Amino acid sequence: MKKILLITSFFPPSANPGIYRNVKLIKYLHNHNYNFVVLTFLLEIDPLLSKLEKENLLQELPQNIKVKRIKPFPRERIENILGKIMLSRLIKLFYLPDGEIFDGLKLLREGIKICQKEKIELLYISGPPFATKFIVAMILKKLFKFLLIIDFRDPWVEPFFAEYETIFHYWVNKYLEKKALEVADGIIVVSPRHKEKIELSNPFVHKKVVLINNGYDEEDFKENIKENRTDRFYIVYTGEFYSYRPIDEKRYKRVLRKIYNLGKYYPYQVGKEEINTHTPYYFFQAIKLLFEKYPHLREKIKVIIAGRRYEVFKKLAEKWGIEKNISFLGQVSHKKVIQLLLDADLLLYVLLAKSKGNRSAYCIPGKTYEYIRSGKPILALVPEGDAKEILEKAGTAYFADPTSPEEIADLLERLYQLHCQGGIPVQPNWEFIQQFERSRQAKKLAEFLDQIFEQAKNPSNQ
Repeated sequence: MKKILLITSFFPPSANPGIYRNVKLIKYLHNHNYNFVVLTFLLEIDPLLSKLEKENLLQELPQNIKVKRIKPFPRERIENILGKIMLSRLIKLFYLPDGEIFDGLKLLREGIKICQKEKIELLYISGPPFATKFIVAMILKKLFKFLLIIDFRDPWVEPFFAEYETIFHYWVNKYLEKKALEVADGIIVVSPRHKEKIELSNPFVHKKVVLINNGYDEEDFKENIKENRTDRFYIVYTGEFYSYRPIDEKRYKRVLRKIYNLGKYYPYQVGKEEINTHTPYYFFQAIKLLFEKYPHLREKIKVIIAGRRYEVFKKLAEKWGIEKNISFLGQVSHKKVIQLLLDADLLLYVLLAKSKGNRSAYCIPGKTYEYIRSGKPILALVPEGDAKEILEKAGTAYFADPTSPEEIADLLERLYQLHCQGGIPVQPNWEFIQQFERSRQAKKLAEFLDQIFEQAKNPSNQ
């Protein structure tokens, strides 16, 4: 059985969304003669939730997996302290190349210990963030002559929310990304357009890039979860929303923000800076319009939102008078997420094109695959791109312009009427959907790893 050292920022007991891809792949790669040692950070987001996720997810992993957790530099705590006096950017200027730089020596020291003790044959980096982990992995690769795989769960230098403290930070990361693509033995991406973008910009990587989508675990859906039917129309959203800047923000705050952001580098122009890619802003507007046009629907429609960072949106719901119809659950366990999906009458899916060039086109939120596996109808507020193509092929989505409250409200009203007439019709394309099952994705990854090892043994066959 081949042994892999996985270096990742998030792993149970952290309850970060980034943990699921790695945990599920490790779970199923074990069936293909691959075993893991994990080097990660000890991060606590919500102690109770982290405990639940740790108990649930670690039970799925092979018993012989080894996990080394290091205590990270307390940068978030320092940021919060400095943020109270508008100086949080002061420490961020030292995040070069990224915020994990203060932990680089710890990662390297523990990585060397693991490589000396274990029979490691391959290094596997999972990001974001990437830069510090790549520097550590490159040193380990040179010291121990290991193979190196980089898993791009998101793009590195130009993700859809990219922001750099200075242009110098940008170019350092740009250089490191180019170096990583050169020295890596294999590159994994999660969306077709990201694969095309990498290959177009770096033709030399063509033969070593593979698309391994995120997915869903069929075992998560096997429990007999009873649907809680009531006379209300339940709309469910799971995952994070990102903050927005109100259009009516006080002028002095706008001026302070502009001063604070002097020198920051944005690779792309943002079309509407007050709106982010993952936001209920337009959907909430649509709900407001719907209730104004059909007041009786206030007693019929309930929106359930499960995830983190919703305080600003609670205030938005109150401002528009729809707070009684919006239920914010906060972050919940993954088991609860699946139950919410199966109990829903309609799933809400939001992805906006934040900038010119529509970088959201190659963003596929991880929730996509569990949404389509649920078989439930989806209200999809998405731009053209990979996510929309998957939803279209899955056969369960209804689409509206993501920035048109009027169009969203009209579609919502039609979907509600269909619900009342016996159910919103969907035609799930199960043959298409099932290709994203985690065990199938793990098999595809195992075949790619086998190929990498074979090429290393016989470089003349490349």
